[in-house]
Amino acid sequence: MTSTIILTIHNKGFLLPKTLTAIRDLTVWNKTDIVFVLDGCTDNSEDLVKSFCGETPFIKTSIVFMDNVYETKSNNAGAKRSNADYLIFLQDDVLIKEYGWNERLLMPFINFDDVYAVSGNCAHNWEYNVNTQGVNADGWGDIMNHRDHAKNNNTPRNIFAIRDSVNRAPLAIDRIIFNMIGGFDEDAIDKQDMDDADFNYRVHKSFPKYACGFFGIDFICESNWGGTRDAKGRTKQWSLDCQKKNSEMVYQRHKDIIHDHRKEDRICE
Repeated sequence: MTSTIILTIHNKGFLLPKTLTAIRDLTVWNKTDIVFVLDGCTDNSEDLVKSFCGETPFIKTSIVFMDNVYETKSNNAGAKRSNADYLIFLQDDVLIKEYGWNERLLMPFINFDDVYAVSGNCAHNWEYNVNTQGVNADGWGDIMNHRDHAKNNNTPRNIFAIRDSVNRAPLAIDRIIFNMIGGFDEDAIDKQDMDDADFNYRVHKSFPKYACGFFGIDFICESNWGGTRDAKGRTKQWSLDCQKKNSEMVYQRHKDIIHDHRKEDRICE
């Protein structure tokens, strides 16, 4: 069972030394390689990644350069570089804290033969918000709400929590199914956000017997590390606009199955 870690990066020079050190020291590398996608970086991110590649000859690495195209297109570009069994999408503001995290993320695929995606972040079901006003008090699109939310603080470590939708990151996906579905829909998604939910529903329509779910990974992701927030921790307006537009698209595209919820907790050891 082989895997490729796809790490998309946009101007994270301030965090990359910690991120790369954690990836180097906490990943089991015997059947894993890594693809770095440098997405319009204007800081020292490129130099840091190249140093990592030169200083870790025991790791198979490659670099893809993109012109500030955001996460959805960057993830697809990285996936095209992989011939592995599984794709592991990792964001540049996620700091891994657990040794063997990548092997743990693949455990549900080993335990069960109907799994196409595993998130170490969270899983949930969506439902239509009957009180939608277009956006909520924080400015996020509120046409859909989460329910049955499985995450680290409410799910035992040995439980693989199957739900309708899983989020980045880390997020592992069966590469063959990823390619058969056409990856994340960069034509329909505006920049980023909700492309993972859209992908999940597209898989459910094509492969209704396959499942996705949450299997927790220990990591840190501070709100002020990401590129979608300002210095005060507030979500930038362009990100709010994308989320609202994309969530409306996902609902209209998949409202025929959005209430066909799946909730199942399996022991995975």
